[in-house]
Amino acid sequence: MIKKLLVAMLAGLLFAACTPAASPTRSVPGTHSLEPTATAVVTPAPTPTLNDLLESCSLLDSHDLASFFTGHTEIVLPNPQIDQVQHPIFESGGAAGTETSCIYYGFNMPGSVDEVVLQVNYWLDLPASSTTESWSRDWSDASAQAQTLTGFGDGAFYEDGRLSLKSGGYYLTLEAVETDWDLTTPQGAAKQLALEKQLAQTMLGRL
Repeated sequence: MIKKLLVAMLAGLLFAACTPAASPTRSVPGTHSLEPTATAVVTPAPTPTLNDLLESCSLLDSHDLASFFTGHTEIVLPNPQIDQVQHPIFESGGAAGTETSCIYYGFNMPGSVDEVVLQVNYWLDLPASSTTESWSRDWSDASAQAQTLTGFGDGAFYEDGRLSLKSGGYYLTLEAVETDWDLTTPQGAAKQLALEKQLAQTMLGRL
């Protein structure tokens, strides 16, 4: 009985010695887990609706105005004023529509003797469906007497310190005034027009 037990034990030891050991798992430098990782889902910003544009002053923001200054700047954002109008802001002819008016203020170095104030007004008009032809006639009459501009929506012109443009069914007029400008000089008028052009391009991208 003891001999049989010794034989069985020797056989087990020989079998274990002849069986190759499993290779240990090694990590390879520079490799990563193959487990799937979570992917962030980016939801695009919703496109502004007609009511969004007419019920807010969202065609400009504080960054747009602050970009014109260096140093300490404070921006006052407007509350939209919505009215039913009987003529476009750029012409006195009769053409009913909905108009949103917005007034922004930018204060550079506020409270100091070198303070500069930038004021930007804009009027966004949507013609009433029954008067779209009247708006088109008023636009033609006004632009025929003004400095026409290219590269802005469906047409633009500049007159009396205001830049007016149209894009699709919208009519937009904007005016910028800064305390450092002398608008009676060609240099001051050129600065005003250059800034209004830059703002107009920004606003067109949001229409």
